[in-house]
Amino acid sequence: MKGARDSHVLRHWEALLARTDPGPAADNWTVDGVAWSRQRHTYWGLAHSFRIEAHTLVRSCTRPWRLLVVKETHWGSDRSQAARAMCWCQLESGRSEDLTTWMRAVLGPGW
Repeated sequence: MKGARDSHVLRHWEALLARTDPGPAADNWTVDGVAWSRQRHTYWGLAHSFRIEAHTLVRSCTRPWRLLVVKETHWGSDRSQAARAMCWCQLESGRSEDLTTWMRAVLGPGW
């Protein structure tokens, strides 16, 4: 996936995360047959802080695929506003069409 398709997938992913995230204590959950796992690393310092989250979504049934999404946020000494935030994704296996079809089905009409 490259360019515009990445941003399209990331918008869908953000919406899915907002709707299905069971809370900050959860590291694994399932969404419509897809295993979702989250690994986090956080550093809080006086002058700067950062958090890196790696999300892996795996569909194992018919038309399997595996998606990795990495979300990185950095703060300066003022933690009320992120100094930098970025997110990227990589379809590690499977077809992007199968991934986006699943995302649209879960999110419903309008996506």
